[in-house]
Amino acid sequence: MKKHLYILILIMIAFEQSYAQSAYFSKTVDLSGSWEFTCSMTSVSGGYVITGNTAPSGVHTRLFVVKVNTTGDTLWYKYIMHPVRNFTAGGNNCIAKRQQGGFYVVGETRDTMGGNVDAILYCFNDQGDTLFTRMFGGAKFDNGVSIAESDCGHVYVLGGTGSKGDSLMDVYLIKLDSLGNVLWERTYGTFNITDQAHTISIDGDQNIYLGTSYINGRIMGITNNVPRLIKVDSSGVQKFSRTVITTDVNLHSGSFGFAHLHTPNQIYLFSAPMNSGYISKIYVTLFDSIGSNIFTKEIVGARVLVATADFFSEPDGSLVLCGIGNTVPSWTYDGWDSEDDGGLILKLNPSADSVWARYHIVHPGQFQSMLYAIEPSALGSYFLAGTYVGGGVQDIWLMSVD
Repeated sequence: MKKHLYILILIMIAFEQSYAQSAYFSKTVDLSGSWEFTCSMTSVSGGYVITGNTAPSGVHTRLFVVKVNTTGDTLWYKYIMHPVRNFTAGGNNCIAKRQQGGFYVVGETRDTMGGNVDAILYCFNDQGDTLFTRMFGGAKFDNGVSIAESDCGHVYVLGGTGSKGDSLMDVYLIKLDSLGNVLWERTYGTFNITDQAHTISIDGDQNIYLGTSYINGRIMGITNNVPRLIKVDSSGVQKFSRTVITTDVNLHSGSFGFAHLHTPNQIYLFSAPMNSGYISKIYVTLFDSIGSNIFTKEIVGARVLVATADFFSEPDGSLVLCGIGNTVPSWTYDGWDSEDDGGLILKLNPSADSVWARYHIVHPGQFQSMLYAIEPSALGSYFLAGTYVGGGVQDIWLMSVD
């Protein structure tokens, strides 16, 4: 098991305050020479469990889970592979803690090359041993992208399905008990429209909030994705569906809809509209529990944040997000330089106004440093996981900051 420690280069992007952010450590982790791509992370007793995909030379993509302690040292790791392909689908929150101990991971698996793809759920114990697996779907493409467990122990798997709804992809929600027995399956979306699932949140009354989007044609060569929030009850009955339309005439609708339950009566929906020049903005829309739109705000200026990937709420009501940033003032299909991609951390106040933003890279000029997951850690600090790409290396990137 190899570990490479690189010098952390901190580049500050000031928004409303201008003070430096301290890094407790930054390190990259290579699991047995594999190419790792981080997808999601959850805190567990004694540290954090991270999941993602590996693609070793000559081996089809497989799923990994790795446990690290609070200083980023590897405690154990496991590979999971079906005969052809098996991996997380790249959605954030594709891992969740289990009340009975252990954790869940959702993703997708292909049974034969070019063959059927199904959604798959894994249940692991605290040592990473598989307790059970469940597969969902049918004869077409189906996947799992996000998972959450309710206070009463029910498990909700969110994904997409081409098998269960209409002829195109629909949002796919499955409710299970803690042993993996299916209680019900539901699909949501617009008829004959490609619907996409992104995130799931559950409140204390067992209401489920789904961050989704749907494809609404193309504008100037860019797919027009409309962000959408769907609320359903514990029986799977849809209570409302709300969309966000970008008001900036120069930007198309958002490329995703990430939902985050902030308080029992506040749900944030994040989206990233862009124009044909690949200039992206991040917007946040706040809804209440009956679907009323309280506000929509641009939270980061254009040409800085490429994508947001994970987020959580702090006790004071602030929001902390991480994602991918870029220092290039503007870029197009021909001019975009991925070597300037770095990990971006944002803090917003409860009204979604920027408090600060910080930009971190592992090593300048060596491809990409991307953050995909963030969790609170001891003493009010943050623990982050992402991916570092440099030359022939693609490793897990771990960082702890104040």
